[in-house]
Amino acid sequence: MTPMFRAEEPAPPHVHLDFVISLPPAPGRSIADAAIMLRTDVEATLFALLQSWPVPSRSAETLLVRREDDRVFFLNELRHEPDSALRLRIPDSERRALAVQAVFGSAPPGTLIEGIDYRGVPALGVAYPVGGTDWWLVAKMDVDERYAEARTDGVLIAAGSTDAIFAKDRAGCYLLYNRAASEYVGRPAGEMIGRDDHAVFPAEVAVRLQSEERRVMDEDRTLEVEQAMETVRGRRVFLVRTAARCRGKGDRPVRHRARHRRAGAG
Repeated sequence: MTPMFRAEEPAPPHVHLDFVISLPPAPGRSIADAAIMLRTDVEATLFALLQSWPVPSRSAETLLVRREDDRVFFLNELRHEPDSALRLRIPDSERRALAVQAVFGSAPPGTLIEGIDYRGVPALGVAYPVGGTDWWLVAKMDVDERYAEARTDGVLIAAGSTDAIFAKDRAGCYLLYNRAASEYVGRPAGEMIGRDDHAVFPAEVAVRLQSEERRVMDEDRTLEVEQAMETVRGRRVFLVRTAARCRGKGDRPVRHRARHRRAGAG
């Protein structure tokens, strides 16, 4: 089998792959005098298969790549970059790229890879080597699409819950603030979005909460503690569960669920 190559003629250009088989040598000769060559248009066969996906998706695709010195060489046509087959290369210095992690061995075959795709977009993927070749298959999907359904479900759950549920970005600003949380602080949710704990709590409480959240995100852990809070209904004790929503390292929005346990001591 030859490497894939781009044939410019006849137009339009196509990517081909040749299979060459030697014929048996003639009687009395030690080497073959002829061979059979089978040429296949991989754009119409292999690439068409790689571009299919079992369910509807706006970002999922399969990449076919191989190592070329200190770079990753993309063999197939890519969904989000036209005319990329046998043209696009990424240097091994792009350590977060899914294809680089697969080809250069930092991600074991069959394990979930987190990083970015060839566009620089946060993505998740799984990679496997193709037996008998130096190729790798990488199946990937954008992180935003992967968690879109979970985010939608989370908003619906938060809206109907009697627990105070809210989510923040890494800077500590509120991304989600449900009605139960609004009732405890006496402020509408719309007023809280984009603001941080200093808008609700005394400075020392806000600093403590933000410190706990940074620890949860940095350590990728879940924290469950009882916390006494001053609310418009008086002092209350809540069981607060804090967790980092899985995204790329350094970009993990934190979410809280506070369940009222009892009135607090004065």
